[in-house]
Amino acid sequence: MNNYQCKLCGAVVRGTSWPTSTGCPRGTGLGRKHDWKLLGEGGDTTYQCKKCGAVVYGKKYSWPRTFGCPSGGQHSWNKL
Repeated sequence: MNNYQCKLCGAVVRGTSWPTSTGCPRGTGLGRKHDWKLLGEGGDTTYQCKKCGAVVYGKKYSWPRTFGCPSGGQHSWNKL
């Protein structure tokens, strides 16, 4: 199970494959597509980004990836 976040709208989802790209409220063009970024493998440890507020559940010793924060630049993760 992996964590994904849309760089445009900030939606976070968990799944075993890439989420569907259609239906982004901030997407552009026909189909209003999400811009999904893989944050990393899911787990039981909770992390929250200080910038965008996203909450993801990841591995204890493997922090989520930092690139692609919807608030601009890189995520700044805190372990909760």
